[in-house]
Amino acid sequence: MRQLFAVDRPWIVPFVVELIGEYVVEIVEVIAAAFPKMNAAQFADFAMQNPKFMATTRRRATSYWDCYYRSCFPTLQTYPAIAALNAIEQIPTLKPHS
Repeated sequence: MRQLFAVDRPWIVPFVVELIGEYVVEIVEVIAAAFPKMNAAQFADFAMQNPKFMATTRRRATSYWDCYYRSCFPTLQTYPAIAALNAIEQIPTLKPHS
C-alpha cells in the first residue's frame, strides 16, 4: 500500500480517498502518514470535482468512528480519517471547476 501511495498519478486519488472511508484504522493511519508526500493538488481537484463522493466518505468515516473508534479517539476531529478528509478539503485549488 505504501508503494501505491508513492505513485504520482491522478488515478490513485479516488482509491486513496475510498480507503479513508474504510473501517480499518490502520489503513487510514498509513494514508495519513503518507499524505504529506502525496500530490496535494490532485487531491484538492478530486475533492472539488466530487463533492458527493467526499460527503459519502465523510459519513462512512464518521459512522465507523462512532461504532468502533470513539473510545480510542475521544473526538471526531482526532480520528485519522476525519483529519485526513479535513486536510484534503482545506487544500487550496489552483483552478476553479465548472
